[in-house]
Amino acid sequence: MKSKDSALDLLINEFIEEITSSSLNDIKIVNLINRAGFNRNTFYYYFANKFDICAYLFMRDLDQELREIVPGKNLVIYKSENFGELAYYTFIEAGAHMIDSGPFFNALLSVLNKRYEVYKKVFSPTNYTLISYFDKLWKKEIEHDLKYILGNRRVHEDVWTTLVQCRCKFINDIIQVSLFNNIDLASLMNNPSMDFIWNSIYVDLYRMLKSSNYNILDSTLKHPHKRN
Repeated sequence: MKSKDSALDLLINEFIEEITSSSLNDIKIVNLINRAGFNRNTFYYYFANKFDICAYLFMRDLDQELREIVPGKNLVIYKSENFGELAYYTFIEAGAHMIDSGPFFNALLSVLNKRYEVYKKVFSPTNYTLISYFDKLWKKEIEHDLKYILGNRRVHEDVWTTLVQCRCKFINDIIQVSLFNNIDLASLMNNPSMDFIWNSIYVDLYRMLKSSNYNILDSTLKHPHKRN
């Protein structure tokens, strides 16, 4: 009898093989179940659809990459009842009220580079389901980042929403640009000249606050954003 982990690995391997030779639209759940020897009920216990498989594959790859290059204390963990703890983001302080996002993006690029052809199909610009899923996942951590940079200051709600959405879009844009513009991803990884890009918005916000230009702050609100 297969263990849970070995059966799951077999299913994921079958999925990778299928999507490598075809497309996400062509993959049929019933074929995956039959080829992996999965029970139908067991499959739907773990996944609702093939987009869930895509999300798990990416999260598993990102978890492995992050754990290799980032100390455990700096990892942000997603706790899943079915799949355990998966690292999917980082929180690395780079001085007072500043954050270093470089290691997160280096891990992200490494994941995309290792399964380039697979993730080109997984993160197709038309795959709104998956893009929306990760937008929601990263949104919470981006809000945490911004709260840390702002400290006890609070911005107007419309500005806050714009900052969060821009940063979420930035991550997805990096994925899209990396996969669909014939870029040598290896040349970007661990490249010091890319730091200003990885930390864009955060650095600009930090510098603006340091220069005492508080035009975006809401002085009428007494309670700052708080980290959970």
